[in-house]
Amino acid sequence: MKKFSALVLLFAFTATFSVQAQIKINEIVASNSASHEDENGQSDDWVEIYNTSDVSINFGGMYVSDDPDEFDKWQIPTGQSAATTIAPGAYLILWFDEDTDQGPL
Repeated sequence: MKKFSALVLLFAFTATFSVQAQIKINEIVASNSASHEDENGQSDDWVEIYNTSDVSINFGGMYVSDDPDEFDKWQIPTGQSAATTIAPGAYLILWFDEDTDQGPL
C-alpha cells in the first residue's frame, strides 16, 4: 500500500509540473493615452493575448475582470467565433472600453 501511495503521489507531482499554459497575457496597457488605437480611432485600455498552442482557441464565453472578488465581471461574447478565436501562434487584443456597439472585443 505504501508503494502504491508513493506512486500516486509521484504521478500527481509530475503531472502538476508538466502542465503548460496554452494562452498567455502578452501585454497590458492600462492607461493608453495614444500609443495604440482601436478600429474607431480611440485610445482605450487593452490586453494582448497570445496563443502558444498548436490549435485554435475560442475565447467566447470566457470572462475577464479587474476585480479579484468578481471574476465574472465581463463575459466575452459567444456566437462570434470569427472575432473571438485565436489561431495557433496568433495574438488577440481585448479592448476595455464598454462600447459594445463597436464590436465584441
